[in-house]
Amino acid sequence: MNDENLTLAHIGGLVAVIVMVIIEIMFLGLVLSILWNWFMVSIFGLRVLTSLQAYSLVLVAQAIRGSSSTTQATDDEEKISSRFFKAFSKNIIRSAVLLTVGWIVHLLL
Repeated sequence: MNDENLTLAHIGGLVAVIVMVIIEIMFLGLVLSILWNWFMVSIFGLRVLTSLQAYSLVLVAQAIRGSSSTTQATDDEEKISSRFFKAFSKNIIRSAVLLTVGWIVHLLL
């Protein structure tokens, strides 16, 4: 019975990670498309970037960048989930700050 609970916990954790990654990619793509359309189109006369194109660029950028973690992985599940949540939160907060600053600059243009 204990092995079943452990397996279900791992599956639940994996589903949570997949959902968080999808949310992060969608949010980063939305931020990228908004910032691109505010600045790159008006300043450089480039084409408008659709949300799907922005999601694709985020995926490519993350694939090129790879993992930014330099810490050693441990088997302690709580530490792994804590580090993942911190990285997820950091990316979402950083993107929200960039979007806010971009909005302010956009209003001033």
